[in-house]
Amino acid sequence: DVDADGVGDVCDNCPETANTNQDNWDNDVVGNACDNCPNNSNSDQADDDVDGVGDVCDNCPEVANPPTDCDGDSATPDIQCDADFDFVGDACDACADFNDEEDADGDGMPDGCDDCADTVSGATVDSTGCEATASISQIGTNLPAEFSISQNFPNPFNPVTNITFDVAQLDEISLVVYDLTGKEVVTLVSGIFTPGRYQVNWNAVNNAGDGISSGMYIYRYFSSEKAITRKMLYLK
Repeated sequence: DVDADGVGDVCDNCPETANTNQDNWDNDVVGNACDNCPNNSNSDQADDDVDGVGDVCDNCPEVANPPTDCDGDSATPDIQCDADFDFVGDACDACADFNDEEDADGDGMPDGCDDCADTVSGATVDSTGCEATASISQIGTNLPAEFSISQNFPNPFNPVTNITFDVAQLDEISLVVYDLTGKEVVTLVSGIFTPGRYQVNWNAVNNAGDGISSGMYIYRYFSSEKAITRKMLYLK
């Protein structure tokens, strides 16, 4: 009787936690005293985010959100906060004041927070629900010796092309695409970057999220001290 509760380990539904009454509301062989979902049957007690709430009853199973005092009344914490009552916890709620399940265009952004309600289902969208113009990732571990940018690949392209650029020192940089009249089409990169090699994937949409026309475009890579210009061809 490891927990000294008068119930032998062999028949104790919480052998390491004292529970003389052996209550087990969900009848899952794990007693209430040690069950991380006492109202939901979960004999395996899986808890991927290690927040003390089992995956079976966790309203954010991949984000730690233990029971807290959501209303600030100093009562004993006993619930996972869910301000909009959509069964998605505030810790992982994409639209905190709207039901996450209501997503007419199927882009993963709930209607209540979607500024572009007609994107294609499954499209990659930004934090506003509009189709993302580009995605940026750092590649490799070597530190570049100089400020440089590659020719886009593939070129010609349709509908996605990749551009690799090097940042040699901490600097504010930008990567902008223009049409042949010099009008800005889209800003792919803008901000302060640490030294490294980066890759941006562009899906041939402008700053407004609209598709561009076939033709030649110019992309220009700016740092605080210099700029590099190259051309690329988009063919539908």
